[in-house]
Amino acid sequence: MGNDWGMTGDTKEMYATTAEGLNTTTSTESLLLDNFATLASAPGGVQRLRELILQLAVQGRLVPQDPADEPANVLLERIAAEKQRLVREGKIRKSKPLPPVEEVPYEVPEGWVWTRLGNLIYSMANGIYKPASFYAEDGIVCLRMYNIN
Repeated sequence: MGNDWGMTGDTKEMYATTAEGLNTTTSTESLLLDNFATLASAPGGVQRLRELILQLAVQGRLVPQDPADEPANVLLERIAAEKQRLVREGKIRKSKPLPPVEEVPYEVPEGWVWTRLGNLIYSMANGIYKPASFYAEDGIVCLRMYNIN
């Protein structure tokens, strides 16, 4: 959060305090709510709030984590078993093992793990270009390359 997004004076100081607070045990919700008007009215503030909320969500810090949720490593094992079954049935080709994620940009909550996108999907290819209306609303999700940039 090294950019000041055109903020000056009290707004810049308050934003820095809020951003710093998000890295501590202070309630993220109360920091955002208490300072929302100031943050939203700063030049570029709305865009920066969107980025901040997305970053908190990706890091698992936007909502409390449920300890009853299935750990990610269990889900990854189920995905790997399903991919192996599909390989045996000849429905997909066997893929090369991917290297583990070594450089993690931030810690994730307990039960989460870092993995490669290829460990989660059946196929990654640059292929069919059809309008979104062509694809079904349910079933296997189809992401286009621009969806995952």
